[in-house]
Amino acid sequence: MDEQQLLDQLPGGLAFLTSATRFHRTNDALCRMVGYTPQEMASLRLPDIVHPDDRNDTMAALRQLASGQIDQYDSDLRVISKHGDVGWVHALVRSEEVSVGESPLLVAAIHDITRRKLEEIEFVHIKEECERTFDAVPDFIAVLDTEHRIVRVNKAMAATLGCTPQQIVGLPCHDVVHGLDQPFPSCPHTCLLADGCEHRTEVHEERLGGDFLVSVTPRHDAEGNVIGSIHVARDITDRKRAEEELRVAYDTLEKRVQQRTVELANVNHALRAEITEREKLEREVLQVATREQRRMGEELHDELGQELTGLGYLASSLDGRLRKQSHPEAATSAELVAGIGQALRRTRAIVRGLLPVEIDAANLEPALEALTVEIQERFDISCRLESRGHLGVQDDHSAIQLYRIAQGAVNNAIKHSQAAKVDIGIETRGRQTILRIRDDGIGIPRDAEKGSGSGLRIMRYRARAIGGKFVVQRGDDGGTVVTCILQEDRDGHHE
Repeated sequence: MDEQQLLDQLPGGLAFLTSATRFHRTNDALCRMVGYTPQEMASLRLPDIVHPDDRNDTMAALRQLASGQIDQYDSDLRVISKHGDVGWVHALVRSEEVSVGESPLLVAAIHDITRRKLEEIEFVHIKEECERTFDAVPDFIAVLDTEHRIVRVNKAMAATLGCTPQQIVGLPCHDVVHGLDQPFPSCPHTCLLADGCEHRTEVHEERLGGDFLVSVTPRHDAEGNVIGSIHVARDITDRKRAEEELRVAYDTLEKRVQQRTVELANVNHALRAEITEREKLEREVLQVATREQRRMGEELHDELGQELTGLGYLASSLDGRLRKQSHPEAATSAELVAGIGQALRRTRAIVRGLLPVEIDAANLEPALEALTVEIQERFDISCRLESRGHLGVQDDHSAIQLYRIAQGAVNNAIKHSQAAKVDIGIETRGRQTILRIRDDGIGIPRDAEKGSGSGLRIMRYRARAIGGKFVVQRGDDGGTVVTCILQEDRDGHHE
């Protein structure tokens, strides 16, 4: 195997250069590296394949080498291939005793480092981007070691402290940031060094001008040991101020609500007391009215009734005598007897209205039945009672008022609606007792359904006194419908 074959088996590029830097001999590895054939390489000088930006420095170093000023040239440089591609090589050039003619040869070992160089360049770009990002973050960032010393800070933190990043590096964080001789007890970096975990806390620091949310994340070496932390502080002063304003506003509102609640409770208490007093007064008024009706009925029965009865006996006696005597005034005396009898019947009817059968919760239905009988006899109209099942009226007062509402509605129908038929209905559904009086008269005028006539006003008054709902309206088929709905609460009392 000759010498050239041995050179061609080398993995790296190898070249022999004349003192004029012309390629005297090259191996296959170098030819492949730059894309030239050995014959083409023999016609080239080294500067022909060196990148223009590296050419001057390379040629200056080779001249020093040729003159003996330096022993070797060892450098990374860029080369340009035959096709114009730029690559990186590591060149080690030394002067050898071998010569061509009068000129000694230079031996150059050239290795392709393009991939490594591109990775280095990419790494530098990434590092520079990280540097720019690190300094662009508005949060305060510091890298601390295990002794609380600052390894690195971003521009935002340094500017707030009034220093350059270089002036802070190596100083204790508790001194630079907090003005303390040692870390404060709740220092998150101290906690991280103790347990190796992330920590987060809120810190108020006057030297930094506000409140900060501080988080620390552990840094590890290749073996996984904690070698410090990345310390990030976010300014939350505005948020804390807003939270405090919100808290103050909430407390103020809460106090106003409490104050207003007390005021409303007092007003409600006074209103309830007033309502209770009014209901009590209404009951007393109704009781007084009932007693007065009873008193008037008794007086009519005991005084006027007895007097009319006595006058009736006298008139009958007089009429008998005149008839025996065939007296011309016998016809007049007969009319007198009839008139006194009619007056007595009307008086008794009035007395029955003022003094109905004894009414209580137990006999409301019989009392209403008696009312229908009286109405039919007295006014010669159809009046009937329809009752369904057991009535849920629990107290005598409510029973009396329901009876009086029915009595008033029937009387109104007879007096004002020209009714020929009146139906009284009463039933209990669940906790509701419903009293309904329906007639076939001309019907109440539309504008009178909420009128203030004495009859309607008294019926509404009675319904309200027992907590009932009172409604008067025109019937679907004509006539008037009067309804009173009595609601029973869970304790069995009427609301």
